[in-house]
Amino acid sequence: MLRRAILVVLGVAASFGLKALVGYLVYANSTGTCESKLSFMVRFATSPLIAILVGALVGFLCKDRPALTAVLGLLPWTVMLLASPSKHFLL
Repeated sequence: MLRRAILVVLGVAASFGLKALVGYLVYANSTGTCESKLSFMVRFATSPLIAILVGALVGFLCKDRPALTAVLGLLPWTVMLLASPSKHFLL
C-alpha cells in the first residue's frame, strides 16, 4: 500500500514536472513560430507524450494494477487541464 501511494505521488510529480519542462522547451524554441502551430504542438504532441511517459514510468515500477496507479497519478494533471479557462481544445 505504501509503495502504491509513493508511485501515485511520483506520477503526480512526474506529470507536473514534465509539463513544466515541455512548457519551457516550447517557449525557448518558439521564436518565429506562429501561435496556431505552437498550440497544435502542445495540444496534440506534448500532452499525449507526457501521459504516455508517466504511464510507462508508473507501469514499469508498479508490481500490481499499474493502470489504476497511473490513472491516479495523472488525475491532478488531467483535472488541471480540464479546469483551465480556455476549454477550446475540447472542440
